[in-house]
Amino acid sequence: MKKSTKCEIYRTDHRVSAFCLLLLCFTLPLLPQLGNAQTEPTASLPSSEHSYRLVFKNGDSMHAKRLSTSNKSDDSISIESRYLLETADFSISQLKSIELQLAAQPNSKFSPEHLATITISVANPKDELLKITERIEGQIIKLDENYVTLKTHFATNLTIPRTEIQDIEIEDQTGILFKSPRSIGNWRVHDQANPSWKIQHQQFISTKQQCEISKDIKLPDLAHISFEVEHQKTRRFYLYFYAAQNADDDEEKTNYYQFVTQTGTHFIQRVTNGVIHPLQRKIDRNAPRIRSSRRKKLSYDLYLDRENGQFHIYIDGNFYRSFHDENPQTATLGTSIHLVSKSAPHIISNFKVRSWSGALNMSTQLEQDDTDITPNQIKLHNGDSITGTTNSIKSEAIMVETQFGLLTVPLKGVSKIHSSTDKKTTPLKLTNTHIKASFLNEDFIILKLNSIKGYQLNASHRIFGENTYDLRAFSKIEFNLQ
Repeated sequence: MKKSTKCEIYRTDHRVSAFCLLLLCFTLPLLPQLGNAQTEPTASLPSSEHSYRLVFKNGDSMHAKRLSTSNKSDDSISIESRYLLETADFSISQLKSIELQLAAQPNSKFSPEHLATITISVANPKDELLKITERIEGQIIKLDENYVTLKTHFATNLTIPRTEIQDIEIEDQTGILFKSPRSIGNWRVHDQANPSWKIQHQQFISTKQQCEISKDIKLPDLAHISFEVEHQKTRRFYLYFYAAQNADDDEEKTNYYQFVTQTGTHFIQRVTNGVIHPLQRKIDRNAPRIRSSRRKKLSYDLYLDRENGQFHIYIDGNFYRSFHDENPQTATLGTSIHLVSKSAPHIISNFKVRSWSGALNMSTQLEQDDTDITPNQIKLHNGDSITGTTNSIKSEAIMVETQFGLLTVPLKGVSKIHSSTDKKTTPLKLTNTHIKASFLNEDFIILKLNSIKGYQLNASHRIFGENTYDLRAFSKIEFNLQ
């Protein structure tokens, strides 16, 4: 009887052990997730293992998933990395730069009707004949004879004295339908086995030849596409537009127009069922010759009229050529765009798609040379200019006092507001706590670092004082500038 009981207990324990083992097999893969659910930092903290890359003066580098100024020392950076067993501190004096690869977006609710870029110059401490040019983007919410106040996507409102401003460039944002994205996730990659396009700092970058990505952006019948193309070896970049997106991706069934930019030439042609149809071209004999063969970077503006088959190319603000499709196959076209890199690498930046009114300024020189600009001059997008003082802003319009009287000018028509006088710049006195913070668009500002925590960069600027900046607005921070 005792023996039977002992055997029964053994069998029971065996079943319990088997059940526990089975339960452990199911729950073990979930333990990291359960642990993360309890220990995951707040949404304000970056968590990707490659969010930061520290580059040291001696050439060493270290990736980190979190970063902050050290609690132990004001002149050290503390990091967490999957390659380190514990938090490590590094002296700022040994740092060259921190590269930021933060996937999250800064202030996605920021959608201004216009975007103003304010240029501030300061003398270079190493050579006073050279100037350090800082540029800050935002929406002008207040303007008078003494100050300009910007609402930004990366900090609180910034108030800048007019005496410090060199000029203000203004870009209308109301017509923008699409701009450079922050990730390639919702784009169609045409070489899934070996993806060769990536998006970094809102730039499209091709990493090999004959690579292609596409997206249906609902391109309207009247559209303005603008972008910059930079190449390292040979420029051979194609932009397909009004493309019909086919599930089988059969080249012989694909219909689209293609803009071709390659060394020495730029043109537009139609492709129908895989057959190329050249378009009639109009050349302005008075247009300045564009010497582009040796240049590494060019900016393009394409004005598209799908229904009438009219297409216009501007290069670096200058009218280049027009192309006319006498028999536009509108019924066979779509609303997608394709980026095709025939050679590599290419960098496509500042990519924007706007709706277009259909009216075209055929001036061969859209932008005047800044040497012709007089103090207090205001340039308009159509090439006109007026001279006067801008003392107030109301309902997206500026009030300009001219010799003809008070004029009300809508901001969407303004290209640039120039300073009233030449600015006398004084050298910037740099210390070991000054940093150069580069925005995603490659503009930068010089700041005096106070602290970093999560996405918050607390720093002081010589003009608009101490502020907390959104770290996600920057691509790089450089140290030891002096």
